[in-house]
Amino acid sequence: MTAIDNYTFGSCHNLFKVAIPKTAVSIADNAFESSPGITIFSEVGTYAQQYAQAHQLPFVDIALNCSYHTHVQNIGWQEWSQDGELSGTTGQSLRLEGIEIKQNDETVDVGIEYRTHVQNVGWQDWASDGAMSGTSGRSLRLEAIGIRLTGADAEDYDVYYQVHAQNVGWLDWAKNGESAGTSGLSYRLEGIRIVIVAKGATAPGSTARPFIGNLTSEDFISKMDGLWYAYIEPTTHILYFTDRYCIDRTFAASLGQNLGGYYEVIATTQNGGTVRINTCHLWKSTVWDYHPTDPMILEFDFGTPGDNKITVTESGASDAPYDISSTNEWTVAQPLGADRYEFPNVMFGELLETANVILHDSNIQYHLDHNFIDFD
Repeated sequence: MTAIDNYTFGSCHNLFKVAIPKTAVSIADNAFESSPGITIFSEVGTYAQQYAQAHQLPFVDIALNCSYHTHVQNIGWQEWSQDGELSGTTGQSLRLEGIEIKQNDETVDVGIEYRTHVQNVGWQDWASDGAMSGTSGRSLRLEAIGIRLTGADAEDYDVYYQVHAQNVGWLDWAKNGESAGTSGLSYRLEGIRIVIVAKGATAPGSTARPFIGNLTSEDFISKMDGLWYAYIEPTTHILYFTDRYCIDRTFAASLGQNLGGYYEVIATTQNGGTVRINTCHLWKSTVWDYHPTDPMILEFDFGTPGDNKITVTESGASDAPYDISSTNEWTVAQPLGADRYEFPNVMFGELLETANVILHDSNIQYHLDHNFIDFD
């Protein structure tokens, strides 16, 4: 291929990556018109790189050619993908069961190793250079993966990989042996992308959240400025907010400004089913003597009708974080707007439980994974 013509990738709203060979010498100015989020993958020094720079598009250097294919539920082994292409599926609820990966450039001493976290098995041993990791014919889902480079020249490159997980979607990119996917949540992997770049080159995308682990009593959420902390109850995995609760389980000296944050939420129903909620905004506008005087606002963004009945339970005490001496409930009297509700006269104690949310007459307990946090 030597040219990409007008509007070739125009209005492709779900297209995020285009691999352009080094043979390309002409790309139309409007080739990617109305296609937000495009990243160009090619080699350094090519016309594709010049085009990306001239049109202010993200560019990723494909330093080595990497091929991979996956064994997919109800499909079997797919054809080989390479250099950031999707292997697997999205939107079909099909699990990945196995994977094979290889690096194709024989002019360098670089091998590739990979291991998968398999349902009912856990982490397998490392496989390498085209061997299968995972299972075939056992109907066991892959839940996570780690990939790393080996060989004398491995230190000259980084391997990045990104997975599509059940109930989550595309996680961020992991690299060089890091875990990508989930653990302890029984979520299947559905798709994967892999790319090898020069050491220190720009990552293909965000690297903030490649992996989601199971919630434990040691998982905390912090705004990282000494102002807002959270604690996840060890047996029920319910999230509590507390004014004076620190990561080291000591009290913070003081609080001094408004608190707030945006979250992504996983809701777990009583019957064990799960549903992904896009965002939840929980905030309190003022703090006085560790108790806010203004109402609590709980804001959802998941397209529910404005007349849903929502109840929030507060559990709190005046002194110790573990001394839950009272429980009170406030039911929404009137929504403030679409999916935005005010709970009047809510006084925050040491712990605030954002659980026991009643929606469509089914009891849903909301909990937050600490890796989902995106504070504003």
